[in-house]
Amino acid sequence: MSPGNMIRSLCSKFPPGFLAVELTNSCNLHCPLCSTGTGYDKKPKGLMKFEDFKTFMDKCAPLFHLVGFIGSGEPLLHPQFFKFVTYAAQEKYKMTMCCTNGTVLKDPKAIVKSGLHEIHVDIDGLTPPQHQLYRTGADLDTVINNVKKLVLAKKKRRSPFPAIYIDTLISKHNENDYDRFIDLAQRLGVNGIRFDGIKEDLYKTMDWAPTLEKFQHVKRRNNDYSCSFKDALVGILSWDGQIQLCCMSPDHEQPVIKLNAFREDSILERMDSEEFYHLTKKAGHYPFCETCFLKVYSSYQETITFQ
Repeated sequence: MSPGNMIRSLCSKFPPGFLAVELTNSCNLHCPLCSTGTGYDKKPKGLMKFEDFKTFMDKCAPLFHLVGFIGSGEPLLHPQFFKFVTYAAQEKYKMTMCCTNGTVLKDPKAIVKSGLHEIHVDIDGLTPPQHQLYRTGADLDTVINNVKKLVLAKKKRRSPFPAIYIDTLISKHNENDYDRFIDLAQRLGVNGIRFDGIKEDLYKTMDWAPTLEKFQHVKRRNNDYSCSFKDALVGILSWDGQIQLCCMSPDHEQPVIKLNAFREDSILERMDSEEFYHLTKKAGHYPFCETCFLKVYSSYQETITFQ
């Protein structure tokens, strides 16, 4: 089968969607509910090679409409971050985004020029001590100043991109500051703020659960969940080329690795195989899925857009 026919076959099985790219699994922080920050994930640390990413995208780009630089590490620690973004964004229909802890936004002009469409910056506290309760090792003033510089760089270039969002994890330590977080985001001049309920029971390291009903997790009823990863061609593309089943893979001792994209000469043929299809469609029904936080609970999420 020709590459074009395999692309069409794959698109019929998995509609073009989101490609999560883990540029590195290293991070400069030690967040207490993160597989990297806690040291729970024992996988060796590394950096994705640009040539491997380029080869993968050259073959598989039509399968994805959004490329997100996320994963279990801090993407801006990769020395070639902008090269990856620019390559992914070169096709006009392709959207790009990244999530960052905001401590290493050292070149706001380059971020604006890179072709990045959306950036999410973590701010979980309104004071340095409150922010460091979760973002261990982060300096809140540095993060806020970096956001201000990025907003200014956009204005100077008169660019709508990247859209800037503050990401805030709601826990019992900041739940009473909900309105103040919104006010902070508005004063910073960003495009919006995204709230997430903290998934407090991943590693049982501390008691994080919100006490206010609005932010609490709701235990799902039986059969009240359909795993979105059963329709995802790629859960996460890890730094070393592993196509992982889901975003929770680093939290499992024996994650499902569907194949290694950087070691496959016939990547489209492998992804279009029955084996790959059935591995993917089983998402939500593996033994480790029974205790998956996403399956057990319905979490609070809210996005507020300002402009």
